[in-house]
Amino acid sequence: MSDSLVFTPSFLQELAHQDVARALLEDVGAGDLTAALVDPSRRARARILVREAAVIAGSDWVTEAFTALDPDAEIRWHVPEGGQAQADTVVLEVQAHARALLTAERTALNFLQLLSAVATRTAQFVAAVAEVPGNRAQIVDTRKTLPGLRMAQKYAVRAGGGTNHRIGLFDAVLIKENHIAAAGGVSAALRLAQAQTAQAAFIEIEVETLAQLREALDAGARMVLLDNMDLAYAARGSDDQRRARRLGSLGWGQSGHRACHRCHRRRPHLYWHADQGHTRDRLFHAPGGIAMTVIDVEYEQPACSTRHAWARVPVEPSPSERVSLKEKIARLLKEKNAVMVSHYYVHPDLQDLAEATGGLVSDSLEMARFGRDHAAQTLVVSGVRFMGETAKIISPEKRVLMPDLDATCSLDLGCPITEFSAFCDAHPDRTVVVYANTSAAVKARADWVVTSSCALDIVRALKDAGQKILWAPDKHLGSYIQRETGADMVFWQGACIVHDEFKAFELQALKAENPGAKVLVHPESPADVVALADAVGSTSGILKAAQTMDATLFIVATDSGMLHKLRTLNPGKTFVEAPTAGNSATCKSCAQCPWMAMNGLADVARVLETGANAIEVDAAIIPRARLPIDRMLAFTAALKNGQPVGGLIPHLGAA
Repeated sequence: MSDSLVFTPSFLQELAHQDVARALLEDVGAGDLTAALVDPSRRARARILVREAAVIAGSDWVTEAFTALDPDAEIRWHVPEGGQAQADTVVLEVQAHARALLTAERTALNFLQLLSAVATRTAQFVAAVAEVPGNRAQIVDTRKTLPGLRMAQKYAVRAGGGTNHRIGLFDAVLIKENHIAAAGGVSAALRLAQAQTAQAAFIEIEVETLAQLREALDAGARMVLLDNMDLAYAARGSDDQRRARRLGSLGWGQSGHRACHRCHRRRPHLYWHADQGHTRDRLFHAPGGIAMTVIDVEYEQPACSTRHAWARVPVEPSPSERVSLKEKIARLLKEKNAVMVSHYYVHPDLQDLAEATGGLVSDSLEMARFGRDHAAQTLVVSGVRFMGETAKIISPEKRVLMPDLDATCSLDLGCPITEFSAFCDAHPDRTVVVYANTSAAVKARADWVVTSSCALDIVRALKDAGQKILWAPDKHLGSYIQRETGADMVFWQGACIVHDEFKAFELQALKAENPGAKVLVHPESPADVVALADAVGSTSGILKAAQTMDATLFIVATDSGMLHKLRTLNPGKTFVEAPTAGNSATCKSCAQCPWMAMNGLADVARVLETGANAIEVDAAIIPRARLPIDRMLAFTAALKNGQPVGGLIPHLGAA
């Protein structure tokens, strides 16, 4: 094999620079006409998510693609070069000028997908041969690379644990059937090569029959490649195998999907030219890119300035780390007199661990109620920030910890208190009802706080009492409530970046592909999506519908984190994720809240151990923020117990 190729950091950087320069020239030309529509001063943040398990390769090319257009681009890798990424893992995050990010995105993804595909395929072969006891196999590449990208793809083979064969036609000799025919036979070809190519790293000959193999051995061949020879037929050459081992200076093998044996110092071992032969064994030839998605978590707030959300997704722990972290958390919960409450949208590990340790997995309403009533003095809230704040507001004497204090919500971000207060002041005759997905300050400005599980009942009661409603922040949920209740409502124009991306035309197509499937939709979704639903409800409402409806196949239009609990509670039923605009289109979340994904086992263990990430709410606003929450809790408790709720609806006017 070739030992002349050394991938030093400086060599890789220069190689990436040259490859990316050509790619950008090809793609951008005189300029990106579409990106020119974006304000040149605007910055953007994005995450790149791998949709299938992969070995990551190509970080130098990705970095070069972004920094070539924005030297100040900031790139954070969550999976190291050559590292294994599990499916649905965020590989890296990028912060750059929006124009540069949008322009470089495709070039960066092309390199990352291609090189990761090569590295992944190589690693699969390396792992397969390693499973054979005593096997000392090598996985070897060839010249079947994409034009202009040979060195990059050969580097990716190395990243996947493979070995480089010859670089090109200039550094080694590989005598094939046409060379044999032109030279006048196997022996003649070998003699010419041995006499004329002393500078070659090695001389290898490809044979198609056992007779040619014998002739090559007689002519002094050190490396022989059996060209797609049938294994049963090759086995007839066992005498030649023994002869090769006795000589101790001969390598021979089988190309394509078949094995190649090589001797070195009387120690024969196996190597594969794994990109030849059958398509299932190719490294280079049309490898197919690893599925990756750019998830833009930038959010433009309605009625206020643009902000950018920076979602940091924890690295997925290994199986052994996962077990260790769960055991540590369970121990710390007991030691610290703490309890876990997890939302349905967080990682399955956090949901399962909460229940296994005596905590709760539920929607935001039940999380608040449970935390208030539980005897534990420390609450660990796995969810987003408003959930931790709500827990602190109604249990101010308790310590409330969160895995990541930056895990927020697009609805919360999109409803800042200054602009919202001005909106309320413009409608002084209306009762202010806000969704739980808001800050403590916004709650303190409200008359009522509601969740999606109780919003219909509370607004209907307010309407029956003759009150007009100011609703914030989710416009879709507000419109759904107005259609269902007939209430007089004005809306703040916010939206959830997950539910806002569900598309009716995609959902109709999926329904056509799955006849008989029932559609479950969260009311934060657009009206045309809600119109296609067989059941509309909060997270708890969706769970109930899945358990009670007479169906075995469901399409679910809410955050994909919900699928874990749905499948756990309904083992005989199938749940399919509803489509957003598609992974290659404009979706911001692709049915996964980037902030919910920030919650991880390691951070739960850390905050329990250190007391970090404690939620703090201004003591001056807690009483006022608690008032509308207590109204909600009293109303829902009365409703649940079959008690009258009319007396719980005071005439308040604007808050």
